[in-house]
Amino acid sequence: MQRDLSLKPGLPLKVLQHFEPQEEWVLEPGDMLYLPPHVAHDGIAEGECMTCSISFRAPPAHELSAQFLYHLAKRAGDAARPKAAARYRDPEQPPVDKPAALPVLLTNRIGAIFACID
Repeated sequence: MQRDLSLKPGLPLKVLQHFEPQEEWVLEPGDMLYLPPHVAHDGIAEGECMTCSISFRAPPAHELSAQFLYHLAKRAGDAARPKAAARYRDPEQPPVDKPAALPVLLTNRIGAIFACID
């Protein structure tokens, strides 16, 4: 495992300053090598070839939940859903004695708003 993750400055790509290879593979035509995320690597072409690097980014949980909530908010604001697009109101909500706690009427109202989003 690569311990020193310092990068060479001034390059458009992330290149490790002190790369330390632990294994080496020589691929033949048609071969494919899978490297999991965060595995340092350095590829060298031997002769004519075509290389392709494909990355799949799995978002962190906080980013995934933020985007999902954004999606729900956007759908709730859709004019085609007047009930979901209505402004939040809580005229029956009495003053709270614990400001940090969510009142039951509030959580019930929010639940009803989400129930309108299909």
